[in-house]
Amino acid sequence: MTDTLTTSDLRALKLTEDEWHTLFHSGEFTADSNRVDMLVLAGLAVWKDEPDHPERNWDLTEEGRAACNTIDLIFDWADFAHVEVA
Repeated sequence: MTDTLTTSDLRALKLTEDEWHTLFHSGEFTADSNRVDMLVLAGLAVWKDEPDHPERNWDLTEEGRAACNTIDLIFDWADFAHVEVA
């Protein structure tokens, strides 16, 4: 990715709206590990070893924090997020 994340950079990651939602609200709830795995693969999050706080065993990378700032400007999620095909 580039130093400055653009919506095109983030759209190219092909994350679903649920995965973006997990990223944006990373500190607010226990996330589905499959969604976090996708964020880790995209380089936006990392797993950490937190035995005292197992519900908070992942965190954002610097790119993940930058992505949060960028996606805060997204209004048309249907056009932005990747759609899963069943």
